[in-house]
Order: sequence, then C-alpha cells, then structure tokens
Amino acid sequence: MGVWYLFDDTGIYVGKMPYKEYTQIPMWITQRSLTRAQKTSVLDYLQKLFPTHKIVIVGHLLEDDEWEGVEYKAETEWLIDSNTRRHLWELGKTDEVPENLLVIRLDGKTLEAIRDIYWTIDNPSAAEQAAEVVTGIFRSLKVKPLTPKFQKGGIVTALSFLCKYHDPETFGDNGLWSDPDEDDEDISKNTHKRSLTQLAVQTYKDAIVALDKHFDKCGFDKTIDQAMLCAYLFHYVKHGEFNKNVDLLTTSITENLIGDDGEVKTPAAPNKKVDLNASSWIYRENTKESYKKEIIDRGKRDGYPKGVAFFCYWLNVAATKGLGYKQKQAPTYGYIEWFEKYKTQEDLGLEYDFNPFDSAA
Repeated sequence: MGVWYLFDDTGIYVGKMPYKEYTQIPMWITQRSLTRAQKTSVLDYLQKLFPTHKIVIVGHLLEDDEWEGVEYKAETEWLIDSNTRRHLWELGKTDEVPENLLVIRLDGKTLEAIRDIYWTIDNPSAAEQAAEVVTGIFRSLKVKPLTPKFQKGGIVTALSFLCKYHDPETFGDNGLWSDPDEDDEDISKNTHKRSLTQLAVQTYKDAIVALDKHFDKCGFDKTIDQAMLCAYLFHYVKHGEFNKNVDLLTTSITENLIGDDGEVKTPAAPNKKVDLNASSWIYRENTKESYKKEIIDRGKRDGYPKGVAFFCYWLNVAATKGLGYKQKQAPTYGYIEWFEKYKTQEDLGLEYDFNPFDSAA
C-alpha cells in the first residue's frame, strides 16, 4: 500500500491500492454468504465496471484483540464492503477488472468496533439479513453445517423462539425481535437484532450443531417448520442429546425408515381418536389434512406457542418412554400448560427405553 491520507480530522483515511494487494485482504469475520452474487439482478448490476465500483472500504484494527478464542494483532485489516464485487471479479464474471482501488480506511480499537462499522455498511434486505447473519456467524465459529437448511441459515425464527422460551432474561420476551433497552439510545433495532442473533448462535451452538447432525443422519423434509425446529433445539437444551428413540422418530416421520421388505415404513396416522405413539402424533399433525389439527394457525405467530409445546411434548415422550408407548389424547391440562412446567423442570425422568425397529410405526 502506498500513502494513506487523513481526511481532515475525521479519523477516515483514503489511499490508492493495487488490485493484487486488495485481493489479499480477508473478508470480515462474520461476512454473510456470497451466494447472492450469483443472482441475476446482482450480476446485471455489477457485470460492467463503473468508476464507483472502484471505491472500497477497509476496516483497520488499532489494538490487539480476541474473537471467539482467536487472537488478532493490531494493524489487521478486513474488507468491509465490495466482497460481492471482488467475488465476481475473481470469477471473471465482469467485463473488466480494476487495476487500482480507491480505499477508504475506517479504524477501530476493538473487533466489536470493526463489527459495528461492518454492520452500518452491510445492508441486506430483511430476509437476507436474518439468515445470512447466521451463516456469517457460523463461519466465525468454524461451524460447517451439513444440511441445506442449516447451510442457508434458515433457523432464525426457531432460534428466536428458543431464546424467548429458554432465556427471556437475556434475550427479552420477544426473542431476537426484542427491542433494545430504553437506555440504549445509540443502538438501532437492526444492530440490536444482529447482536442478539450473534449471542444466540454462540449460546446455542452445541444444540445447533447437534440438530444439524441429527437431520443429516435421520432425514429432513419440508414438514419440519420453524416451530418444530425450535422444539428440537429446546429438546436438546433440556436433554443434552437426541437419543436413539428420537433418532428413530425423526427417521420415521421424514419417511426415511425402510422396512425389511425394502418399503418405506411410515407411522400409523388414522383420522380418528385412537392410541398413538409419538411418531404417529407428529406424523398425523404434519401430513393428514383431513384430521382436526392440534396446532391452530400453524406457521403464523399465534400458532407458535402451541406448536412448540406440542412438538416438545411428543419429542419428550419419545425420548423418555420410547416409541412403544401410546396414548389417546393430549397431556392433562393441555400442551401449553405442560410446556410451562417443562421449561423449568430439571429432572426429566429419562428412561432411555429404546424399542425394537418395528415400534416406530
């Protein structure tokens, strides 16, 4: 790099940087996914090199700091914006590659200060932000998801309700969508949500990784929505594992259980009130359109309290009583009241009664 020029007394530096040197600067630690660069709208906008594309921003660390156990020395720099442009330039997707860049350098004493700079400049849509903030945090934590759902960061709503139900003191009564405290006048709602999301992924990392591995092993399908994902995560937080009974339940309800005859073995799901095991209760709720549903307004905000409670109940039944256990109706006093007690219960009475293969139906 040549000479840095300080812009008045703003603390902002500008300079000229050769393209080759620019390509050596790493992306910010939690940079969101670059898969959006392949979208037609993005390609159309960036495939022709304009003068404005040559203006880029770099974050510059002034003091030694640590992020998730990794130490970073003072003078370390990260590319704060233009990551998508650079990605396309390196792939040869544009008509031209710049020889030099006009670099704006923004300094921060800490990594959190650099992160805040990144957040003020990185401005995805709401949909992109929710999932891609998660994938960025995955990368910073060295988490490499195995299943498409987790690779795309598609767990934000589930994670928010997990925070809401498991630790409202830390995350607020509205989970990741809780507003900042009134005293935090300088924190925007957007920045606050990102901070909570980062904290949530860090806090529940073990549960997230375990659930991703569970679905990779047992199967996943579109009937597993955010309420159900939340219940699985909550189950892991409470039990510390997905035992063999839960493995068998998931394999069964996702229609990945193969019988001795080579045919798919699905849970029984009759349209009448009969004794059913946990797999059948969940499978019927997920697949039987003609049956009276337990979860009203599923997929809508008002449907989450009962939805999460319903799935937590049957996952707990499967884990503690096995898939040979059957019952005809909901728990006494209903799912939501059961869930309120379950949230604070420490002794879950685990029996680990793993049943034979054919008990999954």
